[in-house]
Amino acid sequence: MSILLRNSRFESVHRRLDRQNLLIALLSALVLHIFIFSCFWLADLWRVKEFGEWAGPVQVKIGLPDAPETTAPELPEALAKSSASDGIAVPQPLKQPPRQAATVPRASAAKPVRPGANSGHSAMSGAAAPETSTANVPAQVRGRESGNSYVMEFDGAESDIGRAGAYEYILSYMPLPERISAASFDNIGNYFNMDEGSIRREIERHWELFRGEYIRRAGEQGNIGFADRPYYWSLLLNALNYDLNDAEWKRNRIRPIEIEFKVQPSDGPRGAELSDFKVISPSYNPQIDEAVLYGLSRWVYYNKSERALRGRITYTFQ
Repeated sequence: MSILLRNSRFESVHRRLDRQNLLIALLSALVLHIFIFSCFWLADLWRVKEFGEWAGPVQVKIGLPDAPETTAPELPEALAKSSASDGIAVPQPLKQPPRQAATVPRASAAKPVRPGANSGHSAMSGAAAPETSTANVPAQVRGRESGNSYVMEFDGAESDIGRAGAYEYILSYMPLPERISAASFDNIGNYFNMDEGSIRREIERHWELFRGEYIRRAGEQGNIGFADRPYYWSLLLNALNYDLNDAEWKRNRIRPIEIEFKVQPSDGPRGAELSDFKVISPSYNPQIDEAVLYGLSRWVYYNKSERALRGRITYTFQ
C-alpha cells in the first residue's frame, strides 16, 4: 500500500515538472521572438535614409527667398518667349483696340433645317458672315451674341492664325427649355412654309402637352443633341416668339467661361481643327460649359504654321 502511494506521488510530481518545463519553453520562445523583432525594428529605425526616399527631389535655393516648387514659367510668359523665338508677334489685347468686331447675324433671317437633313450649316445660323481674306482676320476676335460677348486671342500674328468664319451662334447650342407655355401656339403664323400644324408636330416630338404646358418628354424622346438644338431654338424664337431673356438656363447668374485650346495646322479646305480643350474658368453650370465647347468647335479656323498654336476664348454672359 505504501509503495502505491509513493508511486502516485512520484507521478504527480513528474507531471507538475513537465507542465513547468513546457511553460518555461513557451515563454522562452516568446521572449526570443520579441527580441529578434525588436532588433529588426531598431535596425530599420537607426539606418541612414536618403532625402529622396522621404519627399522626392529637393530644390536647393541659395541666396534667394522661398521660391515656388515648380520651375516652369507662367503660361503667358512661356507663350511670349516661344513666339519671340519664332519671329511671331504676340498680340496685346489689353493695350491694342480691336481691329475688327465679329458679330453673328440675327437668327430671324434663318430658314430652319429639320434635324437629319443634309445641310451645310444649322438652321440657327442665319445669313453667313461675310467672307474675309485670312490675311485680314486678326489674331484677336471680338463678337456679340444677343447681349453676350466674347474675346478670342491666338498665339501668333493675324497672318498665321485666326478664325476664318463664324456661321452659328454659340447660344444656339444652349440647353432647350423644359417647359413651353401652350399659349405660345395661339399666334403662330406660317413660318418658312411651315403652318401651325407642322410646327406643333415638330415641337411634340420632344415635348408633350400637360395641364396647359408643353413638358419635355422623359428619356431619349426628350433628349435633343447639340446638332439639333439650333433647329429647335429657331422654331421657338421665330415661330413661337419665345423670350430668350427668360430662358431657363439664364435664370441663375452665370460666370464668364474661359477656355484654352490648341489650333492644329490647317488641312487644306477643311481648315484647322481644335484640340486639347481646357476649361480654365468654368461657368459652374456643366450644361452651359458643354454648349460653349461644342459651339466653339463648330467655327472655322486657320493655322498656316507647321505646329499647333494656342488659343483662348473668354465668353461673358449678359
